[in-house]
Amino acid sequence: MFRKKKKKRPEISAPKNFEHRVHTSFDAKRGVFVGLPTQWQSLIENLRRPKPMVDPSRITPVELKPKK
Repeated sequence: MFRKKKKKRPEISAPKNFEHRVHTSFDAKRGVFVGLPTQWQSLIENLRRPKPMVDPSRITPVELKPKK
């Protein structure tokens, strides 16, 4: 009876005048990243993994029910 009007999607063009200003690599001998900006380097150096909220030894195994 009534038709919905289809919305036209906007056309998105490719990037123009793109510049890649940061070149990084990984030095496997030393095990560090080379060429990182100072802000990124400070994030990696100060990175500490948080302790889990639940003790993994307290998790009990769960048996899955078969799917119908």
